[in-house]
Formats: sequence, C-alpha cells, structure tokens
Amino acid sequence: MTLFDPSEAGPRPLSLVKLSSELARSVAAVGRVAVEGEVVRPQLRPSGRTYFTLRDRAAQIRVTFSGARARRCRAVHGERVCVTGAVVYGVGRGEVALEAEEVTPLGSGAIAAMVEEARRRMRGEGLLDRSRRPLPLLPRLVGVVCGVDAAVRADITSVVADRFPGYPVRFCEVNVSGAGAAESIMGGLRALQADPDMDVIVLARGGGDAASLLPFSDEALCRAIAACPVPVAVAIGHEEDRPLCDEVADHRYATPSLAATAVIPSRTALLDRLEGSLELAAAGGAHLLATAADRLDRVDLPAAVAAGAASAAAGLERAH
Repeated sequence: MTLFDPSEAGPRPLSLVKLSSELARSVAAVGRVAVEGEVVRPQLRPSGRTYFTLRDRAAQIRVTFSGARARRCRAVHGERVCVTGAVVYGVGRGEVALEAEEVTPLGSGAIAAMVEEARRRMRGEGLLDRSRRPLPLLPRLVGVVCGVDAAVRADITSVVADRFPGYPVRFCEVNVSGAGAAESIMGGLRALQADPDMDVIVLARGGGDAASLLPFSDEALCRAIAACPVPVAVAIGHEEDRPLCDEVADHRYATPSLAATAVIPSRTALLDRLEGSLELAAAGGAHLLATAADRLDRVDLPAAVAAGAASAAAGLERAH
C-alpha cells in the first residue's frame, strides 16, 4: 500500500485573495482564547483603537481593541496581563492579531491601580455618594444573581426555609469569575430587574482572591448597579479585598446568608407583629365602647323625654 506524500504533489495554485481567505478561516477556528503576557509599547491611534504587543519569553502577538472596550482593557507598558479575545487575520495588512475583549492586569498592585482609576471616575460623578434605597419590608419578589451550581444558592435557600418557607425568590445563575464574568453578571441583573414584581436584587458570591473578584469591580457593572430601578444588595463574602461594587450598592453584607437574612422577612416576626396590631385594635375598640357606654349611663333618659314632650306641646299651643 502506497501512502500519499504531500511533498510529491505539486503546489496548489491559489490567488492571494483565496489564500488570505483560507488563512482567515484557519485563524478564526482557534476561537476565543485567554492569553497571559507582558504589555509592550501600547499606542492609542487617532481612530480610537489601541495597539500593543503582548510578549512572553520568545513569543509575541499584536493586540488591538476599540475605544468602546477601553474601560475593560487596561494596557500599561510593562504590566503583566491576561488578554481575552479572538485571534483574527487582517486581510488588508496580512497580519495575525488578537482582538481583545478584556485586558485585565495580573498582580495585586496592578489590580488595585485599575480599581482606583474606576473609583476616581465614579466618585467624580457622585455615584459613590448617592443616597441609598431602603430594603422593602415585604418584597413581592426577591432576585438573586449567583454562580452556576454555587453553594451560595444552597445557603440562601436554607435561610429562606428557616425564615419564610416558600417565599418567592428567583435565582439567576451566571458566570461570576474569569473572562466575560462582568458582562454575565450584568446580564443576570438586567434579566431580574425586567420582572415588574421584582422589589430587591442580591448579588452573591462565596468569596475569592483579588483576581477572581475583579469582575465585581468592573466599572460598567458598578454603573448598572447604581442605575438599577430596585435596591441592590451585594454579598461577595470577602473582607480583605472588597470589590468596588460594595461602594456602589444600596446595601452590603459580609456573606450571602447574612444578605438573605436581611432581605427575606421572618414569617414568625410578621405574624407576631400582626397579632400585636390586632390586639391593639381590639383594645382600642373596647376602650371606645366603654367610653360610649359611660356617656350613655350619665344621660337621664326619662327626664330628657319629658322635657322634649313639654317643649313640643308648648309649640302646638302657640300654633293654635
């Protein structure tokens, strides 16, 4: 049996356009990737696009992103970052590049600097000093944005079962860490607030390090929380590195269980309150009845009737 040897075949004739098209398809087949490396010489072009080289040891690739992605793409020379995006082949220039969706810093110092930049912008707009909305006493529907198959859901469900079994709670499970997490969380927030019965929303996660909690410091997410038409409570479960959304939300709790305890009313407490109100109403009614009875007892009814009859008779005589 003779195997086919590609080296024995002649070259396949292709036009440059055809070759570029096949290269573009091959590169696109790589799909979305998350690549770590060092930012080298970022440049902002007049078109609004930013270009830089992502370098790691002996390999490098050109990275670009549009101005619309600028708040999610931090490109500082010398910083080590993780670039999430898709590899593309530019037919016009004949270059392979990485079209970035997110450029997130690696390392606590760079992360802190990025968060501080976002904090400074939002503070300048008054988003961190806005008035906080109170939690409703008896919300019609409680929404929870949490991770997929997260223990957070079990914790909140347990609190609901203890405080008010069967209370209406709607969970929206999304990606809460890694590339695209901020957009995923915002999608969950939008889906819940679209329900006309939604009265309060909880954003919950069971903690993590500064890098894994970075989506909760996303500026676009923080702005979405501030713009939400119902109160938002966050419970990220991390004390040392508080994400930026803590400073924007209406209420902040150390753990998802504490948030659920604050948001879900206690059935026992509500019944006690109702019973107390009924007792007060009954006592007030009894007092009014007793007062009325006492006033009636003080009236000399026979004398009053006689006086009325005499007055009527005198009136008839004058008429005649």
